[in-house]
Amino acid sequence: FYICRNSVTGDESLFFFRNLRLFFFAWIYEAPDLWTLKILYAWTLFFNMAAEKWVYMVTAQTPTNIAVIKYWGKRDEVRILPVNDSISVTLDPDHLCTVTTVAVSPAFDRDRMWLNGKEISLSGSRYQNCLREIRGRAGDVEDKEKGIKIGKKDWEKLNLHIASHNSFPTAAGLASSAAGFACLVFSLAKLMNVDEDPSHLSAIARQGSGSAC
Repeated sequence: FYICRNSVTGDESLFFFRNLRLFFFAWIYEAPDLWTLKILYAWTLFFNMAAEKWVYMVTAQTPTNIAVIKYWGKRDEVRILPVNDSISVTLDPDHLCTVTTVAVSPAFDRDRMWLNGKEISLSGSRYQNCLREIRGRAGDVEDKEKGIKIGKKDWEKLNLHIASHNSFPTAAGLASSAAGFACLVFSLAKLMNVDEDPSHLSAIARQGSGSAC
């Protein structure tokens, strides 16, 4: 089954989640792979649907890259600007990629993120900068079919759940942070209906990783 859809409501899937809730519980903290993305959100959705809360979701995929000429050091630590230019090669996303699902719901009590099945902190400045920049550019969102309507100002009050998975190892010279921040910013922009030029989104992503684009 797939839960990576733009929006999900309890009316259409609650029976399915009830029958598999014990299976989900057994997998959430044990499987550090793509299944974790689906299971983690399915379990979250089960509780939200039981409380008659909507969840609006978007999933994005970005390729990773490998540096041919790598930059060394930063001339601006705040904006993550490199000292020198770099050249990298984008790899085949069918084999090496990051997949990120972002979700928003009035049932979420705080921003949370899971990377490869493990929850990580969003308190770092790089994550906070990206979240702040995208929230500040958020637009109105409406899904008439699901009865979901989110105004621009609502995004400041709504919390996010983020689940990201890399199909390649971390710290292996394959720019996992660059792919991760590019995917994070792009998926958030889609979720919040951000009307920005891709180059501006790239600049935001590079506040998280200087190689993100």
